Amino acid sequence: ASANIPFTREQQITIVYVLAAAFVFYVVSFLIFTAVGHKLIPEPRKRGLYICLCTFANTSFVGFPIAQVLDGEIAIFYGSVFNIMYNLFMFTYGIYLLTGTRKGIGKMLRSAMLDPCALASFAMVAICLLQIKFPAFLNDGLNLLGNTCTPLAMLVIGAGMSECRLHEVF
Repeated sequence: ASANIPFTREQQITIVYVLAAAFVFYVVSFLIFTAVGHKLIPEPRKRGLYICLCTFANTSFVGFPIAQVLDGEIAIFYGSVFNIMYNLFMFTYGIYLLTGTRKGIGKMLRSAMLDPCALASFAMVAICLLQIKFPAFLNDGLNLLGNTCTPLAMLVIGAGMSECRLHEVF
């Protein structure tokens, strides 16, 4: 739904800048947190977890609603473009850091590109570039569905936490 708004040529060029900024962000983050992790955490598996936790924030469920309030639908669009790099790095280098196994760069890239969130982001960019316009009823339905993501995520997290002992939660 965030791609179903008019885009200028300047905004389309901004897509490239957002992708480049996201790429630089993840590369620099990995370099910094790898260096810090080697100093603080001697065990490689825990170090990989530390690097992933410091690098991969909850940009979707928490970040998107905040971005939408601050800058409207265009912020959701740019956030989704940013998440293309998130998915690329999380499902390649992030998986390597968490598992310690190298299952082949081709297989990891295919996994990153076929992730449902990545596919949705690619579709969104295509809708924007092709200037496809949805009928109002479909656009309203997509907006309504999108607005349920954060509350539903909180319900799922809350349900999971309800099965934990209070001291385990903290």
